[in-house]
Order: sequence, then C-alpha cells, then structure tokens
Amino acid sequence: MEKNKSLFSTQKVLTKTNFPFILPSSTIRRLFRQCARKRGYGMSQVLDLVDLRVVELAKQLQQWFHKHAELGWQEEETMEHVTLVLNDGCQLNPRQLKGGIVCDIVNPDLPGTPMIGFRADLDALQIQEKTGLRCASRNPGVMHACGHDFHTGALLATATVLAANRHLLARNIRLLFTQAEEIPPGGEPELIRARGADGLTAVYGLHVITSAPEFGGVFPTGTFATRVGNITAHSDRVTIRLECEGGHAIEVRQKGSLTDAYSWWVDKLRAEILNPIPGALVHPAVPTASTQAPNILPSWLEFVVSFRAVDRENYEQAVCQLARIADLFRKVFPTTVLTIDHPTGHIPTFNDPAISLTATQAARDVLNWAARSNTVITPPRVWTDCPQIMGGESFGRFDHDFGIRSNYMMIGAGGITDDEQAIHGHGHHTPVFNPDERVLPLMLAYWLALAMQL
Repeated sequence: MEKNKSLFSTQKVLTKTNFPFILPSSTIRRLFRQCARKRGYGMSQVLDLVDLRVVELAKQLQQWFHKHAELGWQEEETMEHVTLVLNDGCQLNPRQLKGGIVCDIVNPDLPGTPMIGFRADLDALQIQEKTGLRCASRNPGVMHACGHDFHTGALLATATVLAANRHLLARNIRLLFTQAEEIPPGGEPELIRARGADGLTAVYGLHVITSAPEFGGVFPTGTFATRVGNITAHSDRVTIRLECEGGHAIEVRQKGSLTDAYSWWVDKLRAEILNPIPGALVHPAVPTASTQAPNILPSWLEFVVSFRAVDRENYEQAVCQLARIADLFRKVFPTTVLTIDHPTGHIPTFNDPAISLTATQAARDVLNWAARSNTVITPPRVWTDCPQIMGGESFGRFDHDFGIRSNYMMIGAGGITDDEQAIHGHGHHTPVFNPDERVLPLMLAYWLALAMQL
C-alpha cells in the first residue's frame, strides 16, 4: 500500500450514522440493567459486540501495521494511520504528543468520572522478516517481531466499538499509543512529560506472548497470565566503546587488536555477571568498528550490551560487577581507551494488587463469554501468579514516574496443537515470529470487558 493511503481510503468511512457496531438505545438500556443486576450475564451480552465484523477490522488493521513496520522514534506512517482511524473511523479527537498519541473516549452521562488508560505500543524491530506472510513487512530489515502490530490493531478496533457505544461505558477511557518501546526508556517518559497521562487513575496493558522461557516454552493461544508485583525486569542498553591507534594488520602481534578486546569483554560479561548472578542477564551485540577491512586494525570498536535484572538487588550487583570488569580491562589493556555509557532504561513493571484484581476479573469475563459463544480454543485459564519475565517494558514508567497504578496482562498466541505451535510458537524477536491471529477476538473482548465493568 502506498504511503498516505489508509485502510479507510478504500472503504466507506465509518461515521455515527453508518457505524456497523452501534447498538439501539433500547438494547443499551437493557444491557445496562442486566450488567447492574447480574454482572456475569450482562457482561457476556456486552461482549457479543465482538462480532465477525469488528474481528475482521482488527485483522485488517493488524496486517496493515505489520506490513508498514517502522522502528522506534520513526513511526511516522504508523502514527498517521492511527490518527486517521481515530479521526475518520471513530469520530474522535486524537492528540499527537512527543512519545505517542492519546485519545479520550468519554461517556457523556459520566462527566468528571475518573479516567483509565488502555495502552498499546507502536514500534517494530531491526529484523529481516522470513515469515513468508502476505502481509510481510515492506520495509527491508524492519519487522513487527514482538506483537506490537497486534496490540495496536486490537486496541484501534476496540476503539471503534467503544466510540460508537460510549454511553455504555462504566468509566471514561484514554487510549495511549506509545512510541519506541523497544528503545529504553521508551516513549512513556516523554508522553508523561507532555501531560499525556494527566488525569489517569489507572492504566492497563496487554501483550501477546507466543513463547517465553519463563513459561516453559510455547504459550498456548488464549491463556491469560499476570501477577501482582514486578512482572517485567530492569532492561538497559549499555554502550561500550574501545579506542586505540589502529594500524596495519601485519602489526597485530605487536599491537594486538580491538577484536581481541571485544572477545575479552564477551568472556568476562558471561563469567562475572551472566553465570554467577541468576537474577541478571547480559548479552553483547555484534560490534561496529571503524573498518571492516581485514588488512586494517580498527581504531575504534563499539558494541551495545543488553543489561537486565529482575529486581533492584540483582541490578545493583550486576552494576558493581560491570564496574569491576571495566577496572580490570584498563589494567589488561592499558593502551586502549574505554568509554562506558549506561543510561537508565526500562524499570520493572509493577502490577498493583487492586488494579490486577480488576484485570483478572476482565480476563475471566472474557473466557466465560468465549466458552458460551464457542470462541474458546483452549482450556480456559487465567494464570494469576505467572513467573516474572526477563523482558523489559516501558509500560512500567506510568507507575514509577507518575504514580499511576497499573496492570500488565499477557495473553498466549502460540497455537494449540503441535502443528499450530510449529507455525505460531516461534520466539519473540525472531524473523519467523508469527502469532496466532485467533487471539484477536479475545484481545478485543478483554479491552471491552475492562471498559464495561461496573
């Protein structure tokens, strides 16, 4: 699809008069009475708003974002499309801020009611896609390999339902589409500084998971997972730069090479941090250098380390070890100049107990609805004490920087059968990452259940 052409540019624009998901006022009043009188039955009926049309819209949106993958802080076309859908498809008034897009959906009968946030992330990864999908990324070397296309597509499709039925809302909603989640500290700090989170009393996140080592491998489609307390980890990017005189390759015996120094660092990071500290993880990336020519000794070499820890204690222990390694390096390689840049990245996402209870109930409502409507595709399960994962998340900034209580929920998208898991169970950040699209109606229902809870 050419730039500036949107999903809505080739379809009839959805308006309040032709919107396919709006309910008759008599139905709205009946559902409100049912929700208030008997929560389970009424909620199940409300979730019937997730019909084939809105699911198809979510699929189209997800595929559009997948095809137009963009790296963090470069999501120009992505943000333009999100804004267009919210404007033309939902008749809403989104605001583009530094760090992302925010958009309020307000029940006119609930003025001044506390507002909660629903968040999705926008950016893709620097990976050459190898899925073979028809909607594969058209941008070479850039791919949605962490599910952000699912997050944004599902939340946008939900917005079309919420906007048309805003008088059903039990609380007012702010949609938050954040940039650069994959580049710590992400777009949340900028969005918060731009006052995009002002007025929020709680914020919710939802992430698809195909496979995770903490979960024992492939995570079955449709299983919800969360926990109270820290659910993600510290995640920093440490840049290490080595500099020397350089020279001709024939001088390697006399001068040594920065490639030797890089190998030394790789060994020490594993021996001093990765192996002895179970709650920490380091991974040095492939380095860049002043030259790739084999007959030249590079004059500088730089590499970035993924630096992670489950909690503050392990984090500080790993930071101390990194400093010790640096001191030792300067003794072993006295003629090499060492520079380390270690900015603060993602901090652990903390799930508030009360907000997590609300999120857990919404997930149970979804699975009850799915069972009744034959949408369920796996034995219903809401895992409320899942392990903490070593993944980092900018989502944690809402609570840490601004004191907004939050819950981060995960939902399985790795398939059910062995054959399905061979297709959908590949790990995150791989070139064959391909979540099961059957998770989309459950994601839609989850957001809707949170919005309609009384």
